[in-house]
Amino acid sequence: MGLRGRLIILTTSLLLLTLGSLTLYFLFHEKKILSREMILRGIAICENIANSAQDPIINRDDLLLFMFVDRAKEKNPGVEYCYITDENGEIIAHTDRKKLGKKVNPPPDSAVVKMEKDIIKIVVPVKYVRVKLGSVSIGLSLKEIKKSITTSLMWVIVVGSLMVSLGLLGILIISRLILGSVEEITRGIEEIGEGNFDRRIEVKRSDEIGRIAYVVNEMARKLKKAQEELIEKERMKREMEIARDIQSSLLPQEVPEFPGWKTGAFYRPAMEVGGDYYDFFPMGERMGIVIADVSGKGVGGSLIMSGLKMLLKMEVARGKGIKEIIKNVNEVLLKEIPEGMFITLLFMILQREKIEAVSCGHNPFYILKDKELLKYKPRGMPLGFGFISPEEYIKSLEVLEKEVEEGDTIFIYTDGVTEAKNPEGEMYGEQRLEEVLREMPVDVGEAVRLVEKSVKEFTRNAPQADDITFVVMRREG
Repeated sequence: MGLRGRLIILTTSLLLLTLGSLTLYFLFHEKKILSREMILRGIAICENIANSAQDPIINRDDLLLFMFVDRAKEKNPGVEYCYITDENGEIIAHTDRKKLGKKVNPPPDSAVVKMEKDIIKIVVPVKYVRVKLGSVSIGLSLKEIKKSITTSLMWVIVVGSLMVSLGLLGILIISRLILGSVEEITRGIEEIGEGNFDRRIEVKRSDEIGRIAYVVNEMARKLKKAQEELIEKERMKREMEIARDIQSSLLPQEVPEFPGWKTGAFYRPAMEVGGDYYDFFPMGERMGIVIADVSGKGVGGSLIMSGLKMLLKMEVARGKGIKEIIKNVNEVLLKEIPEGMFITLLFMILQREKIEAVSCGHNPFYILKDKELLKYKPRGMPLGFGFISPEEYIKSLEVLEKEVEEGDTIFIYTDGVTEAKNPEGEMYGEQRLEEVLREMPVDVGEAVRLVEKSVKEFTRNAPQADDITFVVMRREG
């Protein structure tokens, strides 16, 4: 075979190989991006409906619920169906009226995404505070993704065929018109492969070679975008490290001494920075103890936690009563806390003979009295919760007063304890916690180790999703 034939074959083979490699990359990348965008869009639709459907579900306003699901299908191309269930999984609104009343799975704890043939199904719970009222489900068709991928594949096939035909026009034309551009493309690909994603192939042509140059330039652009996303992930990682440092600096380095009480605390951070916070506030002959959970994560949550500590310290120093302290802290947070964030908090004041406690939407606390485990959960809404006025908020806040005797043990904690999961996804739960608390030893340090050991043995080194924080206080003579 002559040089011309070999050059034509070599050139054609190289172009097809390049085209095939780029095609595989772009088809995979395009499918991944389109799928992710579709899922994010679907979750956003569900969350918008969920936020609007709280009152209609509670009041069983079927007309409004039907309007939500019908509008979701009409206004959003690709939505095959949409329905809303109650807390038992019964469909109460559906774009297909024949399916009303049917039972499906109960509402999940968080957004769920799964594939059903050619449909992406997304389920988002409808919650009021922490109570699940129902769920919103939509089905998104994959037809648009398949259509886009098919179009791209056909385009590549057509371009490849044209390139092969062009190669057969002759060695002289190829040498003069193509080889120079191919060399430029090759150099560009090499530089891009070496990490120069700003490299652009300057081929001013409108034929197949120009299209290859365009595709390679697009590849470089997308690779640069991927690189920027990686840098952003590293930035987020660093932000988490900063947030963890902030959080560690806010927590007490040691448990203060307080006459008549022995106190122990445990804190173990999650892999991601959570929002747990606990602290002690000497108040003369009394001791203030706070345990809280900020809804946000990262630096933002840590800064809110820092502000909370400052506000509590300032209000405690003013010598106000427990209800006045919470009232003033909440009024400041309502103005400063970002929308969508809130804080659950338990604030307790220890005295020798009694305790005072308020709960702002926090977990219950326990008192072990003569082997009898007593559970208390004073009424109260989370701090920074802007759905009610400050006046209504303080009226709804209950101050719980309890007398304590020598030998009584108090246990306060965050939901990272009861929501700790084992490798099978099962939660530790309040029942297991209460069984352990009934057997708490007299020594506070041993009591802390007992609870820690119980949670650790249950989770069996499963990844920790939330901070685990608790405080044990025992009344002594």
